[in-house]
Amino acid sequence: MYIKRVEINNFRGIKELNKEFNKRLICLIGNSDSTKTTILDAIEYCLYPYWTIQVTDTDFYNCNIDENIVIKLTIGDIPETLLTEEKYGLYIRKDVSETQDDEPLETDEKFITIELRINEMFECKWNVINNRSDGKSISYKDRAEFNVARIGENINRDFKIGRSSILKKYISNTDDLDNFLIDAIRGIREIDIDNENMKKTLKNINTVLNNYSIKLNDNLKVNMELKNSDINLSNLNLCDGEIPIYSKGTGTKRLISAVLNLSKLDQSACVLIDEIEYGLEPYRLSELICKLKENSKNGQVIMTTHSPITIAELDYNDLILCRNSLGITQCFDFESSIQGLLRSNSYAFICKNIIVVEGATENGILRKLNRLWSQFGESMAMYNSLVMDGKGGMQACQNAEKLNQLGYRVCLLIDSDEENANKKSLKLEKSGIKVFRWSNDNNTEKQILNDLPDDALSDVIDLMILLKDEEDIVKGYIHNEFGIYTINIDELKSKFTNEEIKEKFLKILTVKDRFKNIRYGMALGSLIEKNYDKLKTDKIKEVINGIKEWYKTDE
Repeated sequence: MYIKRVEINNFRGIKELNKEFNKRLICLIGNSDSTKTTILDAIEYCLYPYWTIQVTDTDFYNCNIDENIVIKLTIGDIPETLLTEEKYGLYIRKDVSETQDDEPLETDEKFITIELRINEMFECKWNVINNRSDGKSISYKDRAEFNVARIGENINRDFKIGRSSILKKYISNTDDLDNFLIDAIRGIREIDIDNENMKKTLKNINTVLNNYSIKLNDNLKVNMELKNSDINLSNLNLCDGEIPIYSKGTGTKRLISAVLNLSKLDQSACVLIDEIEYGLEPYRLSELICKLKENSKNGQVIMTTHSPITIAELDYNDLILCRNSLGITQCFDFESSIQGLLRSNSYAFICKNIIVVEGATENGILRKLNRLWSQFGESMAMYNSLVMDGKGGMQACQNAEKLNQLGYRVCLLIDSDEENANKKSLKLEKSGIKVFRWSNDNNTEKQILNDLPDDALSDVIDLMILLKDEEDIVKGYIHNEFGIYTINIDELKSKFTNEEIKEKFLKILTVKDRFKNIRYGMALGSLIEKNYDKLKTDKIKEVINGIKEWYKTDE
């Protein structure tokens, strides 16, 4: 089976959601308040293989019990056992809106829609519905035919032979095991308890009975009473030698549970995995995702993630971006043009607010300044924001545009020295993307050097020495530009003006592959922080404060 469409109303953080699924392998991504897990919960509840669900007021959107919780799943590849007229064959439909004729033609793909409705009295009613009738109730046994498995907090049950565990599905017939349990319990019933404390207890009870003239037919003893409720297959555990699997680490348990469930996908199971990366090493996670791709041909896997590794390993059309605003959850599909960005900047797609910068230098600067902001409770993480390397001026503009179209809140920090990128950024501003630029034709290094106070030029030399970790290398750079083999700023000032020194420092710093990386950017960030109150213009302050205010203002 596979889920074609999910509709949710008034369930937890979701006031309204309507999403069509077009894949067998689906990964929901988004920030922490995007209701990804709630979607999995809704699917699990709608196909719940038990009589009822424990519901409270908090399961209703905004705790408003006056509006019913309604969850609808439109399902394809329906189990054959459910398609007879005695079951739900008369309720087959095609996937259309509620206002259209849903009678399927011979050439149409066939679906059924299951609706779970929960009222203010917490009564749960499951029905198979269509647009042509009043629907028909579906039993918990029939819901169990859809083989929905949830890999998450309750995975310990998968390692016991319980009614809904994956281990039970590997056993074709449990009659022999039931007989084994009965014999075992009868054996335990017949064991004499040879214990001094118990003997003393029995003697005291006998004394009491004799005092009240109560005569027994035989000696008083303790046996285990055999009841039907005592015969429970869930007492049989899957073990690793003598050690039960359920006592192993979380990552190992989740991995085993996932693998056991995946092998049943050929029987049209639906596997729900919340935070697939939880407890797994990166190499195990990568391998698991590879297996998911291979094995989700007949059944369906729907998972959530906060891991950039998961995003990078999946294809663009495996991902769905979830956004929730005032209870309305929207789900965005990705286009093929975003695939490269998913690989190179996978971590960015988990955030809500993305600051796209030209390259590693600007990335490093903002990372460094973010450490300062975090001391005052203003870090990017607190506001669900991060910096993304845009890989160059024009590329940064294009990436910002793509992310904006996907529903991310995006701003752009760009140099002013590239004509095409500047023209593109002006268009982006008109589309609602906030753009920050340096003055005139400045790139980042030129803006910093121009604004540095003259007495801070020695800090630039210190920066170069710190990054190269060898004074002679820096002396070589200076000799090539100044003709003097020195790292003494006073010697340079004795022969060159401050403007000339800054110009030549700019050439040293911007030679390709010499300094350009995040560590270099963080060093420049430290340079800005140290001289912040003495900068010659307000441009750097304007850009930095503007970016900070942008991500703090959730529009």
